[in-house]
Amino acid sequence: MTDQTQGQAQEMSDSRFHMWRAIFAMAHADSVVTNEERAFMYKILTEEPLSAIQRAQLERDISAPQSIPDMFAKITDPDDRSQFFYFARMLVWTDGDFGAQEQKILLELNKAHVKMTDMDSFTGDMAFELDEEDKMNILFDHTAVEEGAQGGLLGAFYRRFRKK
Repeated sequence: MTDQTQGQAQEMSDSRFHMWRAIFAMAHADSVVTNEERAFMYKILTEEPLSAIQRAQLERDISAPQSIPDMFAKITDPDDRSQFFYFARMLVWTDGDFGAQEQKILLELNKAHVKMTDMDSFTGDMAFELDEEDKMNILFDHTAVEEGAQGGLLGAFYRRFRKK
């Protein structure tokens, strides 16, 4: 985000701006922009911290359909991509009809979202190994050993730690 003088809102990031452009493009997915969808989009124009240039572009996007995949591809922040799906569903349900074309587009974009997600950064510092206490519980819990030795998760852990 760009810093502005004290007391003024910060300008929206480019990623978030393209999230809104992709959402506005979704309104055109079924080739009909309903009054409810327009009301949703105009509400965004009043509530989000848009620059004058961003606001003008989104106003044009209300009446001029954009490429949904192209706009979605410009959403660089994983949180913005995730929020796209939340807001896009809100938009397409405003008219009470989640059409087949809208469903197909959201499914394809969801696949793209998964491909674009860096799973290493997504999982962060998650620990995928057992701590020492869990290892000992698995090794010395005879019930778990007997039941798990043949298969399943406990069996895999048992075999893994038995080899050490």
